[in-house]
Amino acid sequence: MSAIFTARRMLPATIFCLGLLPITGAPAYGQSMSTVRLTAQNQKLSAVLEDWQAQSGMRLLFANSLVDSCRVSLQHTGPALSVLHRLLQTTPFEAVSQGGNLWVIAPKSSQVRRLIALAGAVFDAQDERPLEGAEIFLLPAREHARTDSLGHYRISQARPGRNRLRVKRVGYEDYSTELVLSGEIAPHVPIALTPKNMTTPEVLVEAQRLPRNINGLLAQQTLSRHGLTLSALSRPDEVFEILQQQPGVSHREADDVFPHVEGGSASEVGIELDGVPIFVPTYSRNRRSLFSATTIDAITLHRSGYGASLGGAMSGFIALHSREIREQPYRFYGGLSTNGFGVGANHYSEKIAWSGLLRRANVEQDLDFHTFSANDLFNKFELQFSPQRRLTFLSLVAQGSLTQSNSFRIRETMTHSSGLRYDGPGHAILLYHSALQDWLTETGFKLDVTHQITSASALHAGAHAARLIGENRLTALDSLGEFKYIKDTFPYTNARNLLLARQKVNLLSPHFSVRLMQPFWSMEVGARVPTILSDGRVWVEPRVQFTLTPAPVVQLTLAAGDYHQFTDRSFASEAKSGDSPGAGEYVVRAEAHSPSRARHWRGEISFRPQADWALAVAGFKKQYDFAGQFYLGRINYHIWQIPLAHGHSSGMEFWLGKVRGLSQGWLSYTHSHARYVSAGGTSFQPYFNRERILSLAFTRYVSSRVQLKWHYSRASGYPVRAWDLGHIEVRPNDSAEELARAYFSETRESGSRAQLAFGLSWLMAGSDKPHTFEAAVLHTHEEQLSGEMQGSFRLWLALHFAK
Repeated sequence: MSAIFTARRMLPATIFCLGLLPITGAPAYGQSMSTVRLTAQNQKLSAVLEDWQAQSGMRLLFANSLVDSCRVSLQHTGPALSVLHRLLQTTPFEAVSQGGNLWVIAPKSSQVRRLIALAGAVFDAQDERPLEGAEIFLLPAREHARTDSLGHYRISQARPGRNRLRVKRVGYEDYSTELVLSGEIAPHVPIALTPKNMTTPEVLVEAQRLPRNINGLLAQQTLSRHGLTLSALSRPDEVFEILQQQPGVSHREADDVFPHVEGGSASEVGIELDGVPIFVPTYSRNRRSLFSATTIDAITLHRSGYGASLGGAMSGFIALHSREIREQPYRFYGGLSTNGFGVGANHYSEKIAWSGLLRRANVEQDLDFHTFSANDLFNKFELQFSPQRRLTFLSLVAQGSLTQSNSFRIRETMTHSSGLRYDGPGHAILLYHSALQDWLTETGFKLDVTHQITSASALHAGAHAARLIGENRLTALDSLGEFKYIKDTFPYTNARNLLLARQKVNLLSPHFSVRLMQPFWSMEVGARVPTILSDGRVWVEPRVQFTLTPAPVVQLTLAAGDYHQFTDRSFASEAKSGDSPGAGEYVVRAEAHSPSRARHWRGEISFRPQADWALAVAGFKKQYDFAGQFYLGRINYHIWQIPLAHGHSSGMEFWLGKVRGLSQGWLSYTHSHARYVSAGGTSFQPYFNRERILSLAFTRYVSSRVQLKWHYSRASGYPVRAWDLGHIEVRPNDSAEELARAYFSETRESGSRAQLAFGLSWLMAGSDKPHTFEAAVLHTHEEQLSGEMQGSFRLWLALHFAK
């Protein structure tokens, strides 16, 4: 018998079955007077009932899966029926006579429909350490819980009967089991999760994990949904800002959220959402990203030396992963803040699921001191064929994403990205289309296949085909102060038209990698082979990563790779980062027949002496060979284009973090150096380089509902150009090399900027689901070696609701 739901449902079926069985034995009265002695110490109820049967000679009918939700401790001696009633007195069951010597153990009719509690703990199946941040889902009741720092969870409103318990955590295999709950008992359900042996690159959900213990490598660092909430932020619901607090990531200004990775420009960073490339992922002058923390499950930051499954970016890669629809416990959710509002909903059944979020935010315009409304709409549809097969459609539409730099001013631009993805056992297929208005479009296809060759080896292979076309619509680099507009012709006689958005590429990039895994070492060797279909030119990009694990808490990683960049998807974000009122500098890519190239080398060592602490130290070096890259310098109405030939960046990264417990946080430090070399041989430091970056984040869970946050960061060693617009003499006839030597080659001043933020998160009890109130105050302080200083304060409030 599988389960007993209610006495009303069970008894008729039981009586019918009994009619088919011969009823034999002595009269119930005589047996009920027999003496029974029961002694139990935290034993399953089924075992005690079987003992009672053996001693009394009477028969009991019950379901083990139902009654074993109870454990009992007792010591009783007396008549059989008296002992049976005393045994069941503290349980949610009762004995119902069926005549003769047969009794049925059924749920008490007064307790059948009551809500009960479910509790337990989640731990690592290999080393038995508790796992914090695991997501617990009880279906079909849609109840949800998250494990605490000790791995404990509790669901207080579970319904009796048959339930499906699902558990998910990044880096571990999903867990699912069936539970039969009854009465008011809170059964303790321990859950052991098995670490994933290999993650497919297209669905990376966690940083590379050291065997058993270490999971904090920087080469492929993942910030989970929980990690995105640990630090105080300068604006609500901003996922990019947390990336800037990690080693090797910098940004131009205090309000610029676009992450520059290890000395690279914004145009050298690839950004994808579930594998779909995103054009211009920020609003205004990079004041806000298009992505909401509500819909993002994790962000994987790929630094130098990443694998063969990723390509088309020379500096780094940012892969965002949307949240699983069936993991969202709320049907309706939203929020109000001092910056805007958002409202979302989701619905799912056994086969079909949908989730959507609409946001509207006010973004400041620096030049005219006005604000404009930025709007984005996220939709995700899912069709589940089986546990291993599903079809997903993803769409992200944003209005006003380009809007303003100091060289571009477009009020109403639309960027939209969509993808149709099929996931099956060991493979995934993606069709996507991304566009910036009708000026820049990309249509592509991705195939990824993973095959476990042996228990110690695996193969990952695939292909990426893409067609990118850009029209010549964004060539007007105007510098007219507060009067920004788009022109069809280049307004300056001392600079030629760069055709910034003029791109036409048909590219096919097969890739493969083989991973070998041994107890003390592992190696992944692969290659990417981009091919231009129009003329058949082929490039080979070898990638290799070697990992040595001399002890369970230590891991050493060495990585190297070759990378080519054929297109520029983030040129507008780069322009928005570098240009400023009156003067500016940023990297642009003109139409070119050959790709730019980068070579990466990386070494990293990670430690995890305890389950709560992790430490990583890394060094990297990159060399660039540019093709069609220009460094644009502007002073007032005059623009110079400096052709770039070579470049390099190198540095060291340090990260120390406490990743579990009531107090969590991290300390990160980066020391880096980047230089560009022009075609004329002038070497200079690019505007986005930050030689020293210190970041400290701390959060304290005062209670289960209140979280205090604190963050401090300081970036120093960035160039401050010697072009005071009130004193310099602009000579339009100077060549680009003369400008580079005069204003870029020697950095006469070095600037520094510090930020200090305090935040509060309060989980309130709503009428149906908990709501959250958040607040933060931020102070920014900037100074230069000349002694000039300036500072600013910011305060924001937000209220999130869910039902």
